[in-house]
Amino acid sequence: MRIVMKFGGASVKDGDAILHSANLVKKFANNNEIVVVVSAMSGVTDSLINAAKKCSSEASAGFVKLFVAEMMKKHYEAVEKAVLSEDIKNKVINALEKLFDELEKVLLGITYLGELTKRSEDYIVSFGERLLAPIFSASLLSLGVDSVALTGCDAGIITDRNYGKAKPLPGVYEVIKN
Repeated sequence: MRIVMKFGGASVKDGDAILHSANLVKKFANNNEIVVVVSAMSGVTDSLINAAKKCSSEASAGFVKLFVAEMMKKHYEAVEKAVLSEDIKNKVINALEKLFDELEKVLLGITYLGELTKRSEDYIVSFGERLLAPIFSASLLSLGVDSVALTGCDAGIITDRNYGKAKPLPGVYEVIKN
């Protein structure tokens, strides 16, 4: 049977909570096809939005570097507690480093341009989920549960261009169901 499990906010607030949630998934994994959907860690979405707004009006490159370093610390601490295998920890850290590099570049672009479009804001907000998905997947793998982290795009979700309130395009639901 296919089971969809959604975790967000407090259920993924830190490494201990992520590991607890991953253990819940493990309990249901036997003889079931589990689809896990994760939101950002608690507070991350608001932090990303606030940082993006600050970058568009008053921030400097120094602010961006400091903000990204704080996000890295939060997520790396979560990896340390949620992922039980050193080998898997190293792999997820490498994946996260690429995402943090991308986040820094996007925030620097907003800083240099001094503007934040709805499209850019949506893209920045997506980092919350994009950073947590590989951590959650790595936690599952370290518990012996097969797992692959997918972004919405990887999963076939394509939205309209109504940034800030985008909806999946017609036909996407059928693709995802299969």
